[in-house]
Amino acid sequence: MPANESFSDVKHARIIGAGLIGTSIGLALRARGVVVSFEDLSPANAELASALTGGFTGDSAEPELVIVATPISSIGTLVLGALKRHPESIVIDIGGLKSKVLNEVTTLSASDHRYVSVHPMAGREISGPGAARADLFEGRAWIVTASPTSSEKAIEIALALGEILGSTTYRLGPAEHDATIGLVSHLPQMVSSLLGSVLASRTPEELLLAGQGLRDTTRLAASDSEFWSELLLANADINIELLNAYAIQLSDLVKALSEKNEGALVEILDSGRTGQKRIPGKHGARVRDYTYLPVVIKDAPGQLAALFDECAHAGVNVEDLSIEHSPGQSTGLITLALSESDAEKLQIHLKNLGWSAHQPRK
Repeated sequence: MPANESFSDVKHARIIGAGLIGTSIGLALRARGVVVSFEDLSPANAELASALTGGFTGDSAEPELVIVATPISSIGTLVLGALKRHPESIVIDIGGLKSKVLNEVTTLSASDHRYVSVHPMAGREISGPGAARADLFEGRAWIVTASPTSSEKAIEIALALGEILGSTTYRLGPAEHDATIGLVSHLPQMVSSLLGSVLASRTPEELLLAGQGLRDTTRLAASDSEFWSELLLANADINIELLNAYAIQLSDLVKALSEKNEGALVEILDSGRTGQKRIPGKHGARVRDYTYLPVVIKDAPGQLAALFDECAHAGVNVEDLSIEHSPGQSTGLITLALSESDAEKLQIHLKNLGWSAHQPRK
């Protein structure tokens, strides 16, 4: 059944938890005409989320859909409460782990057929309703985990919500979900935080030369510590297993460097390249074989806009870009990701116009 048809009966969505995720869902639902209301332990958060979405925080007509978007420790209690308070509503939680919550709800509620758990693989390093974005879920994975008793209607609503938000939907069982999330989400967070903690003992002067590589690998370290400590502990067994495997790799790297063993070092680095290439394109899509075109531009108003004007004139499609620039630097490096033919075509076009466009690279 098409998402619009499955979701057509949802006129009012009650969102419990007016943080980044809950408010972002609210923004997207309001854009399609759904009435949105909020409740949150923080009245200020509920009021801000309401103001952003044009919703309200008080009592309203009975919702067809209740979305619980709170920290994982409170999800089970809030889902059970929502099922009891709203006897006709479909109840969905947006938690990052599934096994414990699903077991709690299915054990303690006779209305668990109205409940489904979902997990959007989306977020930002900043939190709260002020960080919300209506497009937060576009192109991201939306994982639906049903219980054995979840009704087809509840599952259809959960899947349709993900499609409406622009996500790619998947269905996983609770154990499979938690193991997979440990690998693709919790492990990167732990590694990034550990790297960030190494930098914590360094002076700002020592980090003046930091480039995009360091920023990329420590980006996740800026995430909310209390939020992540709760998630990591809730998935502790899986995370310990992953960290033990990582520790073995780290030990092998230390050994190769200590013994000046170039062969072993190359083998480790090659293994890293192989693993990185196994990460698919957007949620199962084909990995894009980009060619990267470096372009040096002046640090002056209008330069980036002018560059994109030339891309349009050349008739090429820019798939992605990165910007490298330090304060006070008179130039910046723009790296454009294109198809191989477009990269070659654009370099010739730019060089003929006097731009500092360099050799495309894979």
